[in-house]
Amino acid sequence: MMNVVARRGLLPRWGLALLLAGSLTPLQAAASVPLSDEALALARTLQAAQMGVDRAGNLWTRDSQSGAIRLYSPKGAELARSRVSGALSVDVDHEWGVAAVVSHGFELRLMPPGDKPEVSIQLGERADGVAWIDPQTVAVSQALAAHRVEIWNTQQRKILRKLGTETALQPEPGVTILRTVGLEYDPRRNLLYTLGSYKGDLQVFSLDGQTVRQEQLPLPDRTELETFFAEQGRQKKARNEIFTPSIRWFRQAVDDNGTVWSVQQCDPQRGKAVFLKVPLQGKMEVIETEERCCSKSLVLWGGWLLLYSDPASPRASCSSVRRLP
Repeated sequence: MMNVVARRGLLPRWGLALLLAGSLTPLQAAASVPLSDEALALARTLQAAQMGVDRAGNLWTRDSQSGAIRLYSPKGAELARSRVSGALSVDVDHEWGVAAVVSHGFELRLMPPGDKPEVSIQLGERADGVAWIDPQTVAVSQALAAHRVEIWNTQQRKILRKLGTETALQPEPGVTILRTVGLEYDPRRNLLYTLGSYKGDLQVFSLDGQTVRQEQLPLPDRTELETFFAEQGRQKKARNEIFTPSIRWFRQAVDDNGTVWSVQQCDPQRGKAVFLKVPLQGKMEVIETEERCCSKSLVLWGGWLLLYSDPASPRASCSSVRRLP
């Protein structure tokens, strides 16, 4: 839980953000808001474990070490701050606050703005990703269950719907790679985008549970990584130990047209990147570009593509701001 002293110091600033950013009705979002020169300059300096854009076009960032969350307007002004420790994933909205998966995936924590109390929901299944749907509804992706996503009513504290069919995972001695599914909700189309970060399986759902788009992203050569896990599996099994890593390879960003963008591979040394472009309808495109600063983490802000890295990563590099290729 957040420190009370810190909470008193931070959340009033979040309340100020509501006045600065304005408000939108649930399930409504504007098209990309153009960025000022100050916002573009700011974007080139940002590094984070996770970034996203809320319904009003504000960029939020989360630092993995301190847990600090910051919200920036399209004009480059810092609107709000908050903090959540030990989060696997968060989603932020200027009006609804912070939704976070914490406690190693077994707790959904909601941190509304102002002086409203936090909400803690214990999850029966181990979770991974999270996304706001509306003020009372949150999507949570699953790490082990036989379904992909749960839609929760946070007021009634109950599951409204389960989306997607998966093979249930049961960790046992050896290596069990947890299912890491990134979530992004598109309020313009009422669609939930889900991307398996390790397997690259993209599934887009309507809120009534229908599959709107399904695509398998082409996997890169991961021989070295697979060899490592095979050896770890032998060692852990021999010692009767369980190893459950979470691998975050593919990330997604959804543009104004509902098209998914992801980075299949990047090679900073050669200055090359391979982008995957998946429209809601039609064929996927593979686009290779020159990229001086390359990262698999990406976000779309005001029509600009930000490639960013986690400063806590041993391979942390620069951040890049560019137009879509």
